[in-house]
Amino acid sequence: MRYVTEALISRIEGCCRTESICDEMKRQHMANLWWGVKQGWRLLLKEGTLLQRVLKAKYFPSSSFLEALPASNPSWTWQSILKGRRVLVEGIRWRIGNGRRVRGDQDPWIPRPNGFCPINATEGRGMRACDLIDTDQDAALVHAIPLSSSDVEDRWIWHY
Repeated sequence: MRYVTEALISRIEGCCRTESICDEMKRQHMANLWWGVKQGWRLLLKEGTLLQRVLKAKYFPSSSFLEALPASNPSWTWQSILKGRRVLVEGIRWRIGNGRRVRGDQDPWIPRPNGFCPINATEGRGMRACDLIDTDQDAALVHAIPLSSSDVEDRWIWHY
């Protein structure tokens, strides 16, 4: 996330002549970026809202928000949300509840020193986290994940 922000600020600074204009452009750009992050976070957490249903129907009818591809003629709203999604992807991970929603080989859920990478084994393809919790694969890492004692849904959380 830090690298994305620094790159955007450097790009804006290269275009500015005076410091006051540059500062205003940076503030405006950051406000737009964080608005997109906030709306993307809402799309992840609040499935079924009117906004989520409308955007899903138009921009990602057969995939999830995180897998949505850029559209050919997107609205300003969708462009901002996609820019914010880049920031979200850097810091989100699944909080395991019952493990039924988390794709074991694709979603970020296993705590590792360099992030929350999924299982990287061919035999784990297509399996859910609930199928992998009791396997030998990455056993120490998987068993270190605190699990809920009740049947709680998995949910996205901000790790950092």
